Amino acid sequence: MRVGIVGTGTTFGVADLHAAALLRIPGVQIGAVYTRRAAKGKEFVHRHGLTAAVCGSYEELLEKSDGVCICSPNYTHAAYALKALQAGKGVLCEKPVEGSEEELRLLLKEAEKQKAGHMAGFNYRYSWENRKLRELTEQGRLGQIYTFYQRKGGSRLADENVPYEWRMDREKSFLGAAIDFGSHMLDNFLYIGNYAPEEVSISAAQMETYIKRRKADSQSQLEAEENLNYGGYREVTTDDTALLILETKDGGRAALDCSRIGCGFEEIQVVGSKGAAFFTQAEPDKLYLWEKDEAGRFPGKPSVLQKEAGAEEDTYYLQACDWIQAVREGKELPCSLELACREAFLFREIAMKAFC
Repeated sequence: MRVGIVGTGTTFGVADLHAAALLRIPGVQIGAVYTRRAAKGKEFVHRHGLTAAVCGSYEELLEKSDGVCICSPNYTHAAYALKALQAGKGVLCEKPVEGSEEELRLLLKEAEKQKAGHMAGFNYRYSWENRKLRELTEQGRLGQIYTFYQRKGGSRLADENVPYEWRMDREKSFLGAAIDFGSHMLDNFLYIGNYAPEEVSISAAQMETYIKRRKADSQSQLEAEENLNYGGYREVTTDDTALLILETKDGGRAALDCSRIGCGFEEIQVVGSKGAAFFTQAEPDKLYLWEKDEAGRFPGKPSVLQKEAGAEEDTYYLQACDWIQAVREGKELPCSLELACREAFLFREIAMKAFC
């Protein structure tokens, strides 16, 4: 199967993670790469030891590919995914699937029509802790979910010396930490609790930008000279941190704590009518579980669920395996572009809460 990769990154490239995963799968060839900067595309091909063509257009990449892995900036995702589906290609599109309102609705319609071979890159569905939490809820061991809390973030952008990039531009990213990490957490919540996006609403959203300007690199200056200010710096228009509060149709609450300026250990806590579960990145091979007794009381000490020895940890690889199989066999995937579009419309509600 020939895969084309769209977008190879500038300061950070998620395409590298996808490429490494795809190259592990027998019979898969990365045969084409498309990026706005041809030099970056050539560097990517050399870095991964590929014989892929560096294409001059997205249309050329589609001609050379059976499936497309989209790793470009957020605002391009819907348009690229739509063109690929219309061309009959398999699609693995990085999260969040974003674009204009019209592009999202057209993509949703196309994804509803073509059910097979496409998915959104919510790779954390494949992490051990999320799969185990999903298993617990499916078994009914936690009961009705009362509260859900997740903290997730990164520290790369905590460095004020990291130059301005598209993630800091609301026109290209839509939101900042709220969508970088919040889109993953929203999907985790829906996956673990087995909710549809339409069964969840936004109660509150608080966002803050702490590093308010970044030094513009030469490419940023070429792209948007009119937006330069502060003597070579550009204003950051996306959030560094966000706290999102969600409500489910059955009265549950979720708090999603997002940060891209530094985060302690990532955590997940789920409390339900029959039990509670807790995971911390500080102990990545354990999940703590409290199950109520017949009298409805929590035990003093939790039981510990241990990660299986030798379990696969590369979520990008596990995701890629499912996608390639779905394209080859014409299968529908749970984490489809249709679902991702419906989640995107929920993020429209989040933005309205935050900015109105």
